[in-house]
Amino acid sequence: MISRPTIRLSALLLSSSLAGLPAGAQASASTGPGTPVDLRTLVVKTG
Repeated sequence: MISRPTIRLSALLLSSSLAGLPAGAQASASTGPGTPVDLRTLVVKTG
């Protein structure tokens, strides 16, 4: 069974990653293949 906080966390993670897509595209344009790690650290910092 998935608890409600888990659903809320996954929804927040999904929405934050969707909101971070344009920024991630710009980051990939400037830094190259480091975008997934940047997005993850960004989510960790905001979360």
